[in-house]
Amino acid sequence: PVREAPKGPDFDDASDAGSDAGDEPECVHFNFAPVLKCLTNLEELHLTYGVSDCGMNFEWNLFKFTARDCLQLAQCVAACKHLKVFHLSRSTLDDDKTRVLISHILDHPSLTTLDLSHNTISDRGARAIGKFLNNRSQLVSLNLCDNDIKVLGAQAIAHALTKNTTLQNLNLRLNRLGDEGASAISRALQRNSTLQKINLGSNEFGEATAPFLQEVIMQNTTLKS
Repeated sequence: PVREAPKGPDFDDASDAGSDAGDEPECVHFNFAPVLKCLTNLEELHLTYGVSDCGMNFEWNLFKFTARDCLQLAQCVAACKHLKVFHLSRSTLDDDKTRVLISHILDHPSLTTLDLSHNTISDRGARAIGKFLNNRSQLVSLNLCDNDIKVLGAQAIAHALTKNTTLQNLNLRLNRLGDEGASAISRALQRNSTLQKINLGSNEFGEATAPFLQEVIMQNTTLKS
């Protein structure tokens, strides 16, 4: 992370006591734009925002994936027209930042694999991802493992699955879909004829989910796993 001092005439006179009043320099991470401009044929990008070795200089804000980080990265990904694989995991990616990211890659011409696992995406972010799947997406693999997606997010993704014709691999493990979410996904899988692999493990399913999955097994002829 790079510290940026707040702009203003009073910064030099700020006392130590002012650090709790929002006067701390903001920590932002590396801007990839100058580098990625030189990598015009880049096909894969794997990133995690945080600190791997902070030692005695530990600060929680060093681990934050900031709004500026997100905007800069989204612009970079959108500009990488040959990018096929994009992983952004373990980066505290929340709903607002997911919406910013998705808004920039809605019409990406070559992205086939998107991994947003181990973040904090909930229903609003899942709705944005559903819109992405609906928008002439080329995605073949989508990993949303270990987020906070609940019923409304599951319904948005399910709706997208009824229309999407490219996605083959979907990982929704370790979310909070519940029985209602399972119902929505199951109904979608009865209509989807493209998906080959789906992981729904650890989603707070109860006995009510069993009949839904039974219908999927009986009617879906495309799923292999």
